[in-house]
Amino acid sequence: SLSSAALTMLPACGAQGLANLAWSCATLQFVPAPLLASISGEAISLLVRLEFKTQEQANLAWAFAKMQVGDLPLMESIAAAAIAKIHVAQPQDISSTAWAFAKMSMQHMPLFDAISEEAIRRRSQFGAQELSNIVWSYAVLSLVHTPLLESIAESALSQCSDWRPQELANTSWSFAKLAVLDQPLLDAIARQSITLMPQFTPQEIVNMAWAYAQLVICNAPLFDAMSAAALRMCVDWSPRDLANTVWAWARLSRDDLPLFDVIAGAALARMPAMNQQDLSNTSWAYARCELQNAPLLHAIAAQALRMRGAVDSRSISLIAWSLAKCIVGDEPLMTALAREALALISEASPQGLANTAWAFATSAVPNAPLFEAIAAESLRLMTQFGQQELGNTAWAFAELRVYNVPLIDAISAAALSSIGSAELGSGPDDERDRGSYAIAWAQGRLACTDQVRELVVGHASAGHFHILSFGLLIVDEEWRRFSTTGGALNTLERFLGGPTTRRVAALPENVVAP
Repeated sequence: SLSSAALTMLPACGAQGLANLAWSCATLQFVPAPLLASISGEAISLLVRLEFKTQEQANLAWAFAKMQVGDLPLMESIAAAAIAKIHVAQPQDISSTAWAFAKMSMQHMPLFDAISEEAIRRRSQFGAQELSNIVWSYAVLSLVHTPLLESIAESALSQCSDWRPQELANTSWSFAKLAVLDQPLLDAIARQSITLMPQFTPQEIVNMAWAYAQLVICNAPLFDAMSAAALRMCVDWSPRDLANTVWAWARLSRDDLPLFDVIAGAALARMPAMNQQDLSNTSWAYARCELQNAPLLHAIAAQALRMRGAVDSRSISLIAWSLAKCIVGDEPLMTALAREALALISEASPQGLANTAWAFATSAVPNAPLFEAIAAESLRLMTQFGQQELGNTAWAFAELRVYNVPLIDAISAAALSSIGSAELGSGPDDERDRGSYAIAWAQGRLACTDQVRELVVGHASAGHFHILSFGLLIVDEEWRRFSTTGGALNTLERFLGGPTTRRVAALPENVVAP
């Protein structure tokens, strides 16, 4: 065979012959293990003696990475040789080597430190493909080298008007993957991408949409251009591409109805091929945009139930949350999801527990075994609950009038202990204050009036509150015709820094206040 004949010729091949043979195997997708092992053995001895040219060793690394043949001794030898010759390597050789190590998930820090230094020093020599390959490699390996990224951004900004779709998409994806927001660069990439959008492949559209959504950059002209392109081709997309697209639009609150309708149809056709991430991301996106596509959401839930054992607790809670958010969760379907959630309850996170409880309370589907398990797990994880999880859980139990004394006491204690803490002071004010109101409302609904007063006054003294929280106290005081010195209205006046006008409507004579 060809492989056997090549084995006999290896000792005479030399560095160039070994690199070319490996490159040919990779290009032909021909992966003969004995031949590749022999190529590796011969190449290592030549790499140690630095007999490979930089292009040859880069091609060798590329070939093994392309074939996904993990040969650690070979890659270590290539890295050592690449570092030794980095100053004479061509930009393409440097970027190809970086790509190969990233493709093999090999975070060889001495090599990448040398690549960073050389790429910065010779940045004017690096073109579009080299820059995009290097930044992609660093993103895949989660390597944040700030001076290198700044250098790449500066070079790319001056060049990207000549870039191709792949380079534009890969660069934006890489900066988003590394959570690096370079607004001038991303604005320039968007402008060039709009011009070239008819040439973008599905993967390039999806990657670019994901990048801008991940960085929360709502570039309307770019998303309009991507939407128009996606509408023409998304019926043939993979489940992952469909899910990632609607996720990106939903993250930026862009409820593009024509696009979502077409993707819903395509997703229904590919439902059996969806994995748990596709299912949960798709359901979340439609719920986030409040698009009540009952056939799609019901199909997603049914598919998740059919995949029992391959769907985790987080996905089940997100699907249940989506059904409740869109008000399409009927009792049989929610009951089936309850059984699955109960079986996975030990894997649930605080957010998953809170979302699950919220979903069933919103759908008005009480499930005693599930809520007992949620209460037990919540008590175990209470120190990890944030303000929103505390509020959603308390609200859900109170909405369904599930009076679990240990749980409501623990939530009240956690809410009180968080007053003035860094966690409570972080995040959007409205979200924080809604969480505190939800807890106070739940306490009041479950007849824990003293806890309501303590929580609301505590939040007010810390300088934040939801105005409806005071309303709970005022209603209680007025209906009971009992207001302590420093009651709700007085506390509110002190908080606002001035008197409020108190208007108390007289009860009809035949009505007795509780």
